[in-house]
This record gives sequence, structure tokens and C-alpha cells, in this order.
Amino acid sequence: MEEILLFLNFYEEKYLFFAEISEYEERKKELLQRKSVDCMQFTGWLKENYPKDVYSKCYLKRRGNIKFCSYRTMYGGIGYIHIWVFDEEIIPAIKKLTNMKTDYLIIDLRDNCGGSVDVLINSFSYFLKGKGTIEIQDRNSYKSYNVVGDAGSYRKIFLLVNKNTMSCAEILMMVLYENMKNVYIVGGPTFMKDKGQITMRGGKVVLSITNFNWYVSGKKIKDFWKQPGERVFEINKNLSEQDMVKFVYSQLGYISEY
Repeated sequence: MEEILLFLNFYEEKYLFFAEISEYEERKKELLQRKSVDCMQFTGWLKENYPKDVYSKCYLKRRGNIKFCSYRTMYGGIGYIHIWVFDEEIIPAIKKLTNMKTDYLIIDLRDNCGGSVDVLINSFSYFLKGKGTIEIQDRNSYKSYNVVGDAGSYRKIFLLVNKNTMSCAEILMMVLYENMKNVYIVGGPTFMKDKGQITMRGGKVVLSITNFNWYVSGKKIKDFWKQPGERVFEINKNLSEQDMVKFVYSQLGYISEY
């Protein structure tokens, strides 16, 4: 129960929608009167507090071999990297790929569920040429961050996205597209997850709560997809990786390697 108290204090201090919860003290008292509370019960209690927020939950941290990214070079001077999660383990792979000095770059963000904002910001130094702006709004503040990169001179960068591209992956997509004229998007719309989470760990148990809204240059992800730009292709099509790469090759005037 001591761990639950720590989680509750964290929740009360950081939860973005805390002011909208009604009868919180009564709900809290009811929770603390229980003899024991497991992860599923605590997650159920959180949903009762604010059912609209599906991202705040308690879970057991799983161990195992998780694939965060893969990369390779392709015919025609194309570098390819598929990033599934923005974890610090992807940075060495990004470094190796960008050091290969290819003419073109494909960043595959399909099924990317997000990850660490710190890792995302670090990755901009390899993908972004120039600077962009990310705004973060939590309960008490609205902060603007300038992200700066000095990426290689890619002739074109293609971002592959789908309906499961979300959060940090959407931020990367928007920053690159809004600030670089050589960036093209293939696929979409994305998940349109404009909220971010913060986590607290207690042993094997992790509490993840919604902590902020995000914007890129004052624009929300839903606004981006209302009027996608002229460099956004193949929208509302369920394309496979092979189809997407074939499309990229067609844009470069190459015969696909597939």
C-alpha cells in the first residue's frame, strides 16, 4: 500500500486532467481502504477517475529482447531505417546509418508507438537540417523547445507512416516536414495522438500517466492532417512496406529492387 501512496502522490501532482476529476477524495479513500491493490485494480480505479484517458495505466515491466529499430542501405544510394520505439538504443544505429553518407533516406515510422521525448530530441541532430519548434503544455506551464540539427545533405528524405504511427513518431514527422523542403511523407493519416505520458517506477511496477499536450510550431497533429501538404502521398491507402518502397523508387526514377 505504501507504493500505491507514492503512485497517488505522483498522479495528483502530474496528471494533466486532474482538475476535471469529481469526488476525488472519496474515490481515493475508497481505494486506500482496500486490503491490497494489484496493477489491474489500480488501472481500473484510474479509468473510473477519468474514463476518456486511455493512456494512463499501471502495468508490470516486461523483460525480453525488444527490437527498437533496424537499418540497411539499398540500391540507388538509399539509406533505410525502421524505428519502432524511440529508445536510447536506437541512437547507435542512427549514427551508423547516417555516417554512410547516402544520397537519399527512408525513415520508416510505421507502427511506431512513440517513446522517450529525450531520445526523439537527440535524433533530430541526425535527421534535421536547421531548426524546428516543439511546444509542450502540461498542467501548469507552456514551454517551447527549439530543436536543432545539422544533418547530412540528403537530396530527399521519405517518411513512411500508417495509422499506428503515433506520439514521438508524429512529432518527428511534423518537425521534419514543416522545416525541410526535401522531406516527403508516404502514407497516413497517422494515429493523431497529441498527448504524452510520464512514468514512475516502483520495483517491477510502472505507472504511466498523461502529462502533456504537444504541438509543432503551434500546430496540432489533427490540424496537420486536415490539410496535408503537396509533399504527402498515398493517403488513406493500406500500403505494405514493399508497396511504399516501390513508390519511393518511382519518385526517384529508379527501378525497384523488389
